[in-house]
Amino acid sequence: MKNKHINIIFSVILVITIGVVSFAVIHHHKNNSSLAVNNISVETTTSRQDGFYSENGSLFYYKDGKKSNYNGFVDSEVNGEKVKYYLVNGKVDVSYNALIRKENNLWWYVKNGKVSEVSDETALLKLNEIFAVSSSKDKFSFYGGYTFSAETAESIENAIKSVEKKGYKVGLCVYDLNSFEGFSYNTDEKIYSASAIKGPYVASLINHDNSLLEKEKGRINAILKNSSNVDYESLRSQYGDECVVNWSPDSENFIKTDRDYQYITPHQLSELWLSNFIFFESGDVGAEAGKLFENPVHSPIKSAFGDKYITRTKAGWVEKNNIEVTNDAGIVYVNNKAYLITIMTTAPCDFSVVETLATAIEKTIE
Repeated sequence: MKNKHINIIFSVILVITIGVVSFAVIHHHKNNSSLAVNNISVETTTSRQDGFYSENGSLFYYKDGKKSNYNGFVDSEVNGEKVKYYLVNGKVDVSYNALIRKENNLWWYVKNGKVSEVSDETALLKLNEIFAVSSSKDKFSFYGGYTFSAETAESIENAIKSVEKKGYKVGLCVYDLNSFEGFSYNTDEKIYSASAIKGPYVASLINHDNSLLEKEKGRINAILKNSSNVDYESLRSQYGDECVVNWSPDSENFIKTDRDYQYITPHQLSELWLSNFIFFESGDVGAEAGKLFENPVHSPIKSAFGDKYITRTKAGWVEKNNIEVTNDAGIVYVNNKAYLITIMTTAPCDFSVVETLATAIEKTIE
C-alpha cells in the first residue's frame, strides 16, 4: 500500500514537471518568434503610410511601409499641404536649389529641396532677387554661399590684376543659374555699353512682338552676328525702346530712352541677360531667338568657351570720341547647366583683354 502511494505521488510529480518544462519551452519559443518578427518589422516594414516623416531633424520618404532610397522629385502631403521635394536616397536634399524649365510657361523653383511652381515673370523676379543679395570682400561679391578655392582665387585675381595694371577698369559677374551661386567683381562700376546693349534690345524686341523674328530676321542677324550699328539704330528708331525699358524688373531705372547706347554697370547688364535667359528657355520663339546669338563674329566669351560649350553672347567695343571699352555678356551652357557671364572693361577695342578674363572664369565652373 505504501509503495502504491509512493508511485502515485511520483507520477503526479512527473506530470507536473513535464508540464512546467513544456510550458517553459513553448513560452521561450514564443518569445523568440516574437522577437524575430519585431526585428523584421523594424528593418523592413512599418505601419507608416506613404509620405514624409521627420527623423533627427531630416525628412525621409516612406513608400509601402519602408524607407525609400529614391532619387528625384516626389509629390506628397505634409501637414495638409501638397508638396514636391527633391530626394537623394529617400532623404530631402535641403542643399538642392535650382530653377528648372517646365512646360506651359511654368518653371520649378527649387529652394532647399522644396519645389514651388512659378511663371516666367515670377521666375525672373526670383533670379533678380537671389542675385541682388551678396556678401562682399574687397571688390568681390559672392552669391548663394559661393566661395573661391585657393587656385580659383589666384587665377581670377591674377587675370584682373593683369588688366588693371594697364590702367583699365574691370567689372564682371558670373552667375550659376542652376545652383544660384556666383560671384562678381566691381559690379557697380558704370561703363559704356557700346554694342553689348544690342543683345538685350534684340531679345526684348522679339519677345514684345514675336512676328519680328521672321519679319526682321535680316536686320536681327546683321546685328547679332556682325554687330551692325546701322541695322540696330534703324530697328530702334522704327520700333522704339519700350521693350528694353521694361525688360528687367529694374531696367526702367537705368535704360536711357534718349540714347541708343548706355552707361551701365555689370550688374545691370547681367539683369538684362537674366531676362534674355528666361526668354530663351520659354517657348519655341524664345528658343529660336536664342540660337541667333550663338555665332557672332566677335565674342571673347565664345573664344574662351565655344570649343567645348554652347554660348549665346553679344559683345561691344569702341575706341572713339574719348570712349574706350571692350565688353561681352551672355549665357554659357555647360553640362546641362547654364552660366550667365558679364565682362566689362575700359580696354580700347582689345578682345584679348576680355578673353583673358573669360579664360580665368572658365576655370571656376564645371
